[in-house]
Parts: sequence; C-alpha cells; structure tokens
Amino acid sequence: MYLQRAATDEIVRAVKGLGPGDGDSVAILVGEKNRPDIEELIKKLNEEEISFFGGIFTRLQNASYTKVGYQQRMRRCCNDGCNK
Repeated sequence: MYLQRAATDEIVRAVKGLGPGDGDSVAILVGEKNRPDIEELIKKLNEEEISFFGGIFTRLQNASYTKVGYQQRMRRCCNDGCNK
C-alpha cells in the first residue's frame, strides 16, 4: 500500500486497516525526505501490539501491490520461508 503522506497517525491507521493477525508482521518503508517521527511511530505501533519491521530509504518507487496480494505473500514468507 502506498501512502502519499507519511504522518504517524495515517501510517498506524493504514496498518490497522490491513488487519494483521497473530504471527503477521508488517513491512513499513518510508522515504528519507518525508519520514514521520520514527520514535513516535514505533511507540504507537507497539501500543497497538502490531509486529513490524522496516527501513528508511533515500528513494522509494511506487509498487503496484494490491493490499490482499501483498499481505498473502508476506504470510507465505513468514510461514513457509521466502524460498518458494
């Protein structure tokens, strides 16, 4: 999912909207020039008990993943390994 703005509350709301379940982790990639307050983002995701990982990049390309397709791929990677 691509978000135009990297506001902390928008990111948390979008992640919650994905409905990650037990055993799911959410990948969060933010651009260096438009990044949210990282400490605040980590705090809010932890408060919501959302498992996540990610990084800050100098440039991001808008990918054409669908929300469901990306989430299913992440579940396969987490459950079966990404070698498939």
